[in-house]
Amino acid sequence: MGAVPAAAAKLIREHPATTAEVRTLSTRTREAAAQVRALIERARQQSGDGVQRVLHVRDTLTRMTGSVQDVAQRMREVSADARQQRQALDGVLGHLDALTALTDANASMVAQSVMASDDMNASARHLTEVVASAQGGQTAHQASAREDAVVEFF
Repeated sequence: MGAVPAAAAKLIREHPATTAEVRTLSTRTREAAAQVRALIERARQQSGDGVQRVLHVRDTLTRMTGSVQDVAQRMREVSADARQQRQALDGVLGHLDALTALTDANASMVAQSVMASDDMNASARHLTEVVASAQGGQTAHQASAREDAVVEFF
């Protein structure tokens, strides 16, 4: 093995220009290797940063998906509540319709009662006049006073 380095040393002495070129090439190779290492390290760091960003985006999307699901659930609840309110309002409207019909019926009965009362008052006035004329001596004023008393009764 000692023969190889001795032969190399002999070649270096015999070819000094080649030795300078080898040294230059060796230096450039070391520099290129250092640059390659630096590029690889930067790429590794950037790759790690990219992985962190992707993980951050994934987490953000997961939170957003959860929020969208929460909103969708709340919308379903609001929709169900709106249906219940609509059903309750339909019931109220039905009761209002029944109340309106009952009020109309009461108004009709009141009108009939007023008409019947007017007819009874007219009959009472007529009866008062008949009784007054049958009693023979009462004045029209007395008959009118009796008539007012009868009318106030109804």
